[in-house]
Amino acid sequence: MRRAFLAILAVATLLAVAASLALGSYRGVGPCTLAKLLSGSPLSPVERWVLARRLLRTVAAALLGIGLGVSGAGLQYVLRNPLADPYLLGLASGAALGALGAIALGLYDPYAVYSFAFLAALLTFAMVLVVSILAGMSPLAMVVAGVTISYTVSAINTVLVMMLEERVRGSFLWLFGSVAYALEDEVIRTAPIVVAAVLWLFARARAINTLILGEEAAESTGVDVRRLRAEVVVAGALATAGVVAYAGPVGFLGLAAPWLARLAVGSDFRRLVIVTGATGPLLAIVADTVARIALAPQEIPLTAVTSVIGTPVLVYLLIKRRMWRG
Repeated sequence: MRRAFLAILAVATLLAVAASLALGSYRGVGPCTLAKLLSGSPLSPVERWVLARRLLRTVAAALLGIGLGVSGAGLQYVLRNPLADPYLLGLASGAALGALGAIALGLYDPYAVYSFAFLAALLTFAMVLVVSILAGMSPLAMVVAGVTISYTVSAINTVLVMMLEERVRGSFLWLFGSVAYALEDEVIRTAPIVVAAVLWLFARARAINTLILGEEAAESTGVDVRRLRAEVVVAGALATAGVVAYAGPVGFLGLAAPWLARLAVGSDFRRLVIVTGATGPLLAIVADTVARIALAPQEIPLTAVTSVIGTPVLVYLLIKRRMWRG
């Protein structure tokens, strides 16, 4: 079952990448152009430019899927909450607020934008934790606090986008998630940060696995649960801040990707983090392709597409809520 799923996942990812390169609002570059490229035939300057731009979008979407997907998987485990993801817990909207705040202050350097996004993500999540603790720290309290604060921060983001106008490229799309305006330099700078966060989570996978048995059992094996939680939250905020800085807040990817992986390979976090690192990019690439062709030449925000993917996952979790204890 697992080998079959991995094989299907690999084929689906290759097909998704091919579709992403072949499809777009510019109809002059399509499947035939991609076939020319693969066969080694010469391409016109326009064809080369369009394919290069689509390739950048594909890479940006894949990085987005990895960052949000693996972050969501880590948060679900350390918080013992099946609904935890960077978007619902305020990390995504907080990171977006930080990025917008940097631009409002006239700081356009990618490192400055990223730093503001990272710090704002941590501060927003800290607010969620405080409210959750005051409300009893139950899974429901965590989700309600996260959604409430996310909506509040998103409202502030909307006002900032309206104020900044042309200073935020593709403001409407960016506010709801889009890789349409991602720059090569932004993606290159973000990739090492996301990879480092993912590798850190993988390195701590054995300790994260012990949390399935409960906090007391985990601590009896020598795991410092509070420190582990802090590490996973920081790693999740790191990856989330990086991708949100160029793609805006994208919902449901951090929820759907780890759960699709979990349904396929089980609860072992060591396997889960690897498979989530593959399902996340697949979902993001498919979502970006749909976003650019559904109403071409207009673009649809990524969250509008990923919500359609995430809704069935939420319904499944609601029906099967007894399968998660904590």
